[in-house]
Amino acid sequence: RLLAEVSLGHSEVVLGRGTSRLSPSCKDWHRLPMLCVIFRVLIAYADGVYDPIDASDRLLLGLRGVRSEAKLYV
Repeated sequence: RLLAEVSLGHSEVVLGRGTSRLSPSCKDWHRLPMLCVIFRVLIAYADGVYDPIDASDRLLLGLRGVRSEAKLYV
């Protein structure tokens, strides 16, 4: 549902508390930042706001996804 809302242009910012529920696998997680790039949507967490268009922010978001997937196996 979140991906659909972003794709329809219904949001400007995605607020998140954690990625573990969004990303049971990295494949699931990486769809969101890529759609946010296309539709110019920011991703915000308690520690800051990320712009997926910016390469360094995209890298940090990717690391978040990998870390949350690793938590599922630990």
